[in-house]
Amino acid sequence: MLSTCERMIVVAGMILWAQTAQAEGLKRPEFYGRINLAIEAARVDGGNREVALKSYASRLGFRGEESIVDEGRSVFYGVEAQFLGDTGDNGLGGVLRNAYLGVKDERLGKLVVGRLDSAVNAPLYSQLAKVIRFAGFDTGNLILVSTGGRDTGSGQISTGSAGASPTGGISAVTQTILARQRVSNAIGYSKDWGDFKLEARLANAGNNDVVGVAGGPRGETDAREFELAVSAKRSDWFYGLGLEKDSHASAIPSDRSRFSQRIQAVLGYKIGGTSVGASVARNSVETNRTGVNKHGNEFALSVAVPVRNTRSTLIANYALRDLFGTDNTQTGQPLPLAGAKRRQFALGVHYDWTPSSKMYAILNLTDANSKSDNNQLSVYSMGLLHQF
Repeated sequence: MLSTCERMIVVAGMILWAQTAQAEGLKRPEFYGRINLAIEAARVDGGNREVALKSYASRLGFRGEESIVDEGRSVFYGVEAQFLGDTGDNGLGGVLRNAYLGVKDERLGKLVVGRLDSAVNAPLYSQLAKVIRFAGFDTGNLILVSTGGRDTGSGQISTGSAGASPTGGISAVTQTILARQRVSNAIGYSKDWGDFKLEARLANAGNNDVVGVAGGPRGETDAREFELAVSAKRSDWFYGLGLEKDSHASAIPSDRSRFSQRIQAVLGYKIGGTSVGASVARNSVETNRTGVNKHGNEFALSVAVPVRNTRSTLIANYALRDLFGTDNTQTGQPLPLAGAKRRQFALGVHYDWTPSSKMYAILNLTDANSKSDNNQLSVYSMGLLHQF
């Protein structure tokens, strides 16, 4: 324990540091976050509808930037964590949403390293977010596109005992759009040229901080995920093309599959307060399994319309994807039947209660596998989001 004198010395030191930093023009980091809480009612097919208080990606973070004005360069950084507003627990299993450090040059562009997501660098996901306005905030059982974005498998939705989970143990691995948002051990680059933007990212997806040695794991570089996106915004139009290519040093087991490639195109248009967006994509897996379709198509559509004479916006999403191969987690789930598809529809009303607070009501319907019974998820949600 610090004595009273020691505490006074510490406080005086902090005040002196703050005054010195201000005098030298150093900027303090920005503290920000959001709390998003809702009452959710979820049901799988004809099962019981379970009701729970849910936290939808509530988060806390800080970020900052130090500039060298005369040289047109700066250093920027940030750390963001997720928490469960209903219980106070850490979100994402205690893993940070992002943690990054980067440098920026007015002529050369922006380079950043660390754990990266759409707040920092996520080429294909960010393209989608420009044209698809998510009715359900892209979170929880309302998810349309996942942080990992790799459920290519059987399209199963499982339920457990209502006593084991407030939502009946629903395992809603139901994302329909397969663009990846969050990756670790990553390097990102971006550069603007007038109306055009180039964004790239390379992530090492092998065992974290393991150096490849004889007889041991190959390390972080055992698997690499490369993304490249080129986008343009002209007047009321936004359009872009994106590519992801995964590579692996290790051979794939004979009874498994893993994600290999994604090619996507996006198009968006705004007229007044109304926005319309669409995306199409071709996803591929690498596999040695027999009788497996290695490729699948994907489509998504978004419409957002302001409600006249109110502060409300009506948002609708529709997404359709082929199920193919097997899941990328290499658990060997059963293959989907030929021609199986996943369909998802979401309808939401967002009301701007204050400049930084939003009330909402959302309906989300997901048919996880069109060729399988007892796997349709319906979710009703009403909540309040506040950003600071």
